[in-house]
Amino acid sequence: MIATNQHSSSDLHSKPFVVGRTGKRISTASISSQNNIRVLAALVETRRPARTLEVGLALGCSALAMAGGHRANVSSPAGHHVAIDPFQESVWDDCGVLALDAAGLSSFCTIMREHSWRALPRLTDAGEEFGILYIDGSHLFEDVFIDFFYCARLVGPGGIILFDDASDRHVAKVIRFVRRNMLHAFREIGLEGYRDMTTTADRLKYRAARALGRIQLVAFERIGDPVRTWDSPFTAF
Repeated sequence: MIATNQHSSSDLHSKPFVVGRTGKRISTASISSQNNIRVLAALVETRRPARTLEVGLALGCSALAMAGGHRANVSSPAGHHVAIDPFQESVWDDCGVLALDAAGLSSFCTIMREHSWRALPRLTDAGEEFGILYIDGSHLFEDVFIDFFYCARLVGPGGIILFDDASDRHVAKVIRFVRRNMLHAFREIGLEGYRDMTTTADRLKYRAARALGRIQLVAFERIGDPVRTWDSPFTAF
């Protein structure tokens, strides 16, 4: 198992709720699992991407892991994280922003308070490139598909795109598209080396879940050109 610096993301897992900017109490039940956070932090700290991106800031757990990974990496210039969330103020009461502030990570993170279908095309037009991209926003098929479409154009060669809640029917449908139509550009990679797999039970449980298609986090590494030609073959998914 790779040792990771999870920073203050572990604090969120230990609390039943957090308090937002206006005093609103918000349950922590929706935050990414501890293993997801461990994987994200380890990927940033080992692969050392210059820039990372996530769709869906929410309470800030994944942003803490990735921005914290940039801080842990001693490099010049320092790495930077971009988080997209149109509901950070209205739904989440700025809890994600407050968590980053409290952890001293605000300077490592840019918050885009808008829908990903607006933000991602603009980042693409600007020629931005990211080494790790985490898709965890809306789980509607069409939204996840659009997120992947643009993330595929924003991820640099050798970079990684991760899907959270991979067993969700909408998300799983997009993952099937990638597996059946994008293997020229993306190679699925295992995440066992980044998870907490200290016991035999941990390893067996993860392998069984993966075989049954019930794992929460799926990752693809870019190995080729993600822009398909007009006459590319198509496989139903």
